[in-house]
Amino acid sequence: MDTVDEFCAVMYPHKGSRAPLPVTIRLRAVLHAPEGLATGAEPVGATASGDLEWELPGADGTGEVEVSGSPESLALLLWGRLGAEDAGLEISGDRAGLEAALEAGLAG
Repeated sequence: MDTVDEFCAVMYPHKGSRAPLPVTIRLRAVLHAPEGLATGAEPVGATASGDLEWELPGADGTGEVEVSGSPESLALLLWGRLGAEDAGLEISGDRAGLEAALEAGLAG
């Protein structure tokens, strides 16, 4: 989860000059409570459903895509180590825009 937050909140916004994303990417980390975790124990910043969310804004007038998955899967996706076709990800919206953004390389 920290990797996704650091990428979206620190690293991506401070990258040098780059072309705008072809789509706004909304990421939702779906948290699964480990066995033995007390009910109601969520990380700080969790939504009412217990999920954490981030947004990488696209150029004005572009579409939107939402990607949901485990924090591990989202981190691997952002760093180009996992593709959008991975079974652990749920994607809704502009999938072609997401593919174009991933192909251009978010990390780099």
